[in-house]
Amino acid sequence: TNSEAGYRILREDGALGDHAALRPWRGFAMVTAGEAEEPDAADDLANAHDRLGRYHTAEIRDGDVWFRRSDAPGILPRGFALTMQVTSDGDCRGPAIALVDTLRSVLAYVREDLGSFYRRTDDDGETWSEPEVAIADALLVRSASHESGYLALCGAVGEEAPLSLRLRVQGPGDQDFGEELPVVDDSGNPITVEAVGLSISIAKDGAMPMLLFCRVFGEPSPSHWVSTDWDDPEATNVSFKRVT
Repeated sequence: TNSEAGYRILREDGALGDHAALRPWRGFAMVTAGEAEEPDAADDLANAHDRLGRYHTAEIRDGDVWFRRSDAPGILPRGFALTMQVTSDGDCRGPAIALVDTLRSVLAYVREDLGSFYRRTDDDGETWSEPEVAIADALLVRSASHESGYLALCGAVGEEAPLSLRLRVQGPGDQDFGEELPVVDDSGNPITVEAVGLSISIAKDGAMPMLLFCRVFGEPSPSHWVSTDWDDPEATNVSFKRVT
């Protein structure tokens, strides 16, 4: 039940309520301490369009993740219908956003010295789940999605370069991501990367290969790698073959 506890929270209609300490929707709860006024400056950024053409962003403001959604389809937003503070930790960076469908999204981010985490929404960003570990001890984390329902989290793990890569996949109908799997090349050797720049996507063609874009440790330029076996349920690692 709700009770007065000196908190303010963003209600489902977007307004700030004065006396709700906790208000759950669809199993999720979004609690915000203090005024929850939007800071002006944004640092790390991520963006995506859903299949309706609506524009979404994830931004780091004063060390926290903020989510925005524009309901008008188009390349550029015509104002935002929703602006939501997702975290209240103060030490977040490197956001990544994956849109599963028009209601479900996953936000991943890194907390200083704590690794990477993700939160889910199943109501178009109105409320968000509690954080769960994305890739343990990751310095960088990225996410990808496919309209079939597949989700992927990829993290660069270690204290400093060279960083190893780990991948988690969630299939359509699965309730959670699978175990972390090492990312290797087609000879079985770990792919290690610099602590700058990492991206992953799932192609739209029938085979749905993953495309990894990264800067391999010791190389001056980034390279592309395509997956060869990422959907094998018995795999103990995920193999990628260099294509550029």
